[in-house]
Amino acid sequence: MVTIRYKAYSAHNEIKEGTIAAGSREAAIDRIYELGLTPFETSAIESDDGRPPRVRSKVALTSSAETGAGTNVSRRSAIDLSALTGFTTEFASLVNSGVAIDDALRIVAGPGSSTAIIKLSGGILNEMIGGSQLSEALARRADVFSSDYQAIVKAGETSGAIGPALQQLADLLSRRLEVRRKIVAALVYPLILLGMSMLAIGVIIVFLLPSIAPVFADANLPLPGILAALVALQDNWMHVVFTAVGTLALVVLVLRTIRRNTSALFLVDRFKAALPFAGYMIRLREAGRFTRTLGALLTAGVPLLVSLKSALQLVGNSYLAGQYVAAIDLIPEGTALHAAFEARDLISAPALRLVAIGEETGQLGSMLLRAAGLLENEHFRRIERLLGLLTPLLTLVIGGAVGGLIMTVMSAVLSINDLAFQ
Repeated sequence: MVTIRYKAYSAHNEIKEGTIAAGSREAAIDRIYELGLTPFETSAIESDDGRPPRVRSKVALTSSAETGAGTNVSRRSAIDLSALTGFTTEFASLVNSGVAIDDALRIVAGPGSSTAIIKLSGGILNEMIGGSQLSEALARRADVFSSDYQAIVKAGETSGAIGPALQQLADLLSRRLEVRRKIVAALVYPLILLGMSMLAIGVIIVFLLPSIAPVFADANLPLPGILAALVALQDNWMHVVFTAVGTLALVVLVLRTIRRNTSALFLVDRFKAALPFAGYMIRLREAGRFTRTLGALLTAGVPLLVSLKSALQLVGNSYLAGQYVAAIDLIPEGTALHAAFEARDLISAPALRLVAIGEETGQLGSMLLRAAGLLENEHFRRIERLLGLLTPLLTLVIGGAVGGLIMTVMSAVLSINDLAFQ
């Protein structure tokens, strides 16, 4: 048992002092967080093992889940998209209201917050107290904050407009969360239908087939339709399981090999970008990320070529990244930005017009942000349209499969009477 003395910030930015006992120092700090406090200094004052306590001042505001500033200390499983959206929205609202960043982090980590958010906010605050920039603290948690999140925050810091940058991120994450929720909601009914169909197939295999199959076997007649396949599946289920596991392992191995092979990854990304519907969706997503980051960096006063190279890092498709590189190479030759994008067919025509207006009026950064919003809205509209078609399509497919199975079973049951008179 260890007893520690602590100093911590309360939800109202007041400094609280006290002592707390726990099985270890990490457990004691966890208990401090559970009290709604954010510790910034602790010292051990008692230890049952008789050893002199180790005194530490200005300790990390993190608990045992966060072990160092140089590693990715937050866990993806603890900070999902919903939690990250809530954190960003609240953080942006506080900063835009004039609250200092460190005070905003203390308020976000106040009573009512989840343990994961408290630890995340405390860890960021601790690093900022130690002299790190907000973007540097986020970069050390790359498993929580994506590269575009970090780039936009860094641009906001450079321009002194961290509040608007955080608000942009809050809006972007809110749209992503809305799309994800719509996808989940759209898949609920088809998944229920699929589960019921699998249950029906299981009932047929376990209870109905053992009664029907011997009748046809005694008459030296084959089972009708899919019932024969179900009997074969029942008799060879071990072989089917091993085949499925082996196929899955082979697919995983091939995918890992492709990711490690630059040439193969390029060919796969090129194929994906050339697909009729999905390819355009990929282009919209990459263009939205690129233009938003580029606009944020230019608004922050970062030079154009530097901003272009920074935004390029957010393009995940290797084939499209090559196209962006080819377009960027035209800029030093005197080609206008919108003309370079148009030459490689990277951005839709309405967004290109906004970029062209921005170049003519000297407001390229703000127009790029508007173009990014246009691209993202189009991307989300197409996803909603796809979801609208997905539910009836899956319903028809699954309903047709189950209906065909039931018709086959009914046909087999009715044909038993014919066999009885033969």
